[in-house]
Amino acid sequence: LHGFIQSVTSRVTKEQCLDLPPKVFSVRRAAMEGEQAKVYRDIKKDAVANIQRAKSEGTLTVKNVLQESLRLLQITGGFFSADDGEIHELKEKCKVNALADVLDEIGDKQVVVWCAFRPEVTWLAKWLEKNYGRVAILTGGITGDERTTAIEDFKRGDARFFLGTAAAGGTGINGLSVSDTEIYYSRDFNFA
Repeated sequence: LHGFIQSVTSRVTKEQCLDLPPKVFSVRRAAMEGEQAKVYRDIKKDAVANIQRAKSEGTLTVKNVLQESLRLLQITGGFFSADDGEIHELKEKCKVNALADVLDEIGDKQVVVWCAFRPEVTWLAKWLEKNYGRVAILTGGITGDERTTAIEDFKRGDARFFLGTAAAGGTGINGLSVSDTEIYYSRDFNFA
């Protein structure tokens, strides 16, 4: 199989492609305020207590810590999951202004935007459509045909934004190369 694949493919490293510009990373910071900051502080206090209790009981696992960390990460995107599993939207979303600044700086380019959670994608798609342009969406909840349509819409320029969860589309997608800008609106703890 390896020999067959080598006969029909070629590999070129970045160093061999002299025309590629260097990657530019820009980190933006956004401060939570109001209800968002209060909810974050309250859930953080609960998270620390839950982790300390699990540690003292000898039941602390990576899963416990990750679960508490993901709850806090949701809040930074403007949503949180209650103990009963219901998702609540916060009025404040600290990252939206930072995203707007980035989009204003880069102009009318096509942009790929990754989120960690579906509620962020749903809300952000409406916000982007209202303020900036058409959005193609990719989450784990869409069909294969919808996935193909979203990618093709973005490739043709029918959608200015390709918006999705990194878990659903972070690897194995061809066709997003029409964009030279990728934004991680929120990042989960899977760094693949």
